[in-house]
Amino acid sequence: MKLKIVVGALGLAMTLSLTGCDALIPNFNPTPTPTAEPTETAPAPKPTPKPTPTKDRSKAEIIILSSMADLNDGIEVIAQVATVAETGGTCTLTVSQAGTKKSISAAAEANVTETQCFPLRLPVVGFAPGTATFTVSYESELYQGLSAINQIVIP
Repeated sequence: MKLKIVVGALGLAMTLSLTGCDALIPNFNPTPTPTAEPTETAPAPKPTPKPTPTKDRSKAEIIILSSMADLNDGIEVIAQVATVAETGGTCTLTVSQAGTKKSISAAAEANVTETQCFPLRLPVVGFAPGTATFTVSYESELYQGLSAINQIVIP
């Protein structure tokens, strides 16, 4: 008798497992089957672009903490934004020398009382040995600034 109950329960379990979820969960929104004839739809109206509001950004003071250049590591500048403590801005190093101008950007993050630029590193490839000038700029939603023009000697 016990064997019949076990076999019956096993058969019922197998039947339910093979029917899948469709037997247990009703489908009130079936996927429509495609029709043979294509239907014509009106083109969607193009959204009108909203003008970007222009914000007057406050001036940020950029301080160069360190600058160096060598053949292996390239040009490296460390800078901070002294008057702002925020995360989300971008620092950009621009190096110029006799018609050659290269830039690289890095993120910036808030420190306790100022914003620290991540180290800005630019390869020296393309620059001749000698003096080059550089600036660091900072830009965020609320602030913008540009450092004084600095000089660096490229080996």
